[in-house]
Amino acid sequence: MSEEKQTTEEQQDENKGFWAKNIVSILLIVFLIISGIYAFNRDPAENDKDVEEKVSDIKNNDKDAENTESSEETAKTEDTDTKEEMTKEAKTEVKTTEEAIIVSAGKGDGVTHLARKAIAEYSSMNNITLSKEQKLYAETVLKNSYYQHHLTVGQDISFSVDTLSETVQNAQNLTEGQIKAWSKYAAAVPNL
Repeated sequence: MSEEKQTTEEQQDENKGFWAKNIVSILLIVFLIISGIYAFNRDPAENDKDVEEKVSDIKNNDKDAENTESSEETAKTEDTDTKEEMTKEAKTEVKTTEEAIIVSAGKGDGVTHLARKAIAEYSSMNNITLSKEQKLYAETVLKNSYYQHHLTVGQDISFSVDTLSETVQNAQNLTEGQIKAWSKYAAAVPNL
């Protein structure tokens, strides 16, 4: 009888070990299924925004790293950059009508560059002064509204004066908290 009790106790111990191992496996499988469902049901637009923010942060970090060169190299680079900007600006044209500000893309220009130029033109025409944070806000709103994946040299984007007016007014009405939030990004964009 004692041997039967020992055998039964050994079987129970083995069963407990068996279930302990299986519970971990079951929990792992349940976790993987829930993770899969979550990943599948996530909003892809959120992923796109996260990716866009990360890409812009990386680009801005690269620009910051370039700006930490020695003073002699910086002076040479600034001379070269000034010449390149003059050449680029010569190729970028800004035309104004009563209904729109039309900006033509130059070499290397994207929608953000054209939006920046349209805001500068609109601000100049209406004697409006915007802070760097307000400019960055306005160009981001316009870039998102007029986004095109690829621009060709000479391609025009027509920014509606009504849209520009509304965007600039919204930029002027940013709260202190919003200005503070935009300031960390504005610091990384040297051409504002």
